[in-house]
Amino acid sequence: MKILKSKTLYFSSIPVILVSMFIYLAMQFDLKTYPSSTFRSVLEITYFITSSLLFIIAIIGLQQLSIARNSAKMNAKREAYKLAAEQCSYYLEVIVPKLDLIDDKMKEKGITTFGETKIIFQDKKLLIENKYNSKERDKIISITTEILSALNSIEAFSVFFTSQVADSDVAYSSIGNTYCNSIKKLLPVICLSQGEGFTNIIKLYVSWNDKIEKQKALQEKLSAEAKLKKNSSIDFKSLGT
Repeated sequence: MKILKSKTLYFSSIPVILVSMFIYLAMQFDLKTYPSSTFRSVLEITYFITSSLLFIIAIIGLQQLSIARNSAKMNAKREAYKLAAEQCSYYLEVIVPKLDLIDDKMKEKGITTFGETKIIFQDKKLLIENKYNSKERDKIISITTEILSALNSIEAFSVFFTSQVADSDVAYSSIGNTYCNSIKKLLPVICLSQGEGFTNIIKLYVSWNDKIEKQKALQEKLSAEAKLKKNSSIDFKSLGT
């Protein structure tokens, strides 16, 4: 299909080139040097016709350019959706089993938590407050292989969305909550080196977690408004009124 389209565009451009060349040649003639009124009239009419044709062709060309641009955008969006779907499958098939393995290892080693991490925005900067579970440090170190294996896979997954190659909204609607819950648990380990090596994980987590918090706030607002509408008010009137 692409080959046929390219050939069609090629052959359709030939008349445009020929008309342009004809107009250029016609413009090289100085009509005043030709006393023959008939010849001058022919050139003038030809110049008028070719100019009109070129104007029409230019309009058609702009329309085709607009169509081609819109088509390119649609194709890019389609590819972004497709890649997002593929990455969601990768997350469920490859990353989730690795996260499950970490959970199993934590239960096996008696690890209760990796710690607690808070991510704060201050003066348009991202600040990380990390409290690592140093009491169970040796136990956590013993499952470093499993943790790094999962984090490397999650980082490779996250870069598709932080770089905007894949559509982030499509993936968020599918695995946004699962992703954020898992990363929230692993953040103390990720942030031990201020997130170096796993920056895309943190970026995607911040983006998706912000959406979750906004959705929660909106739901709470709607719930409060619904309660206010249901609550009936009782008026107390004083005697004699």
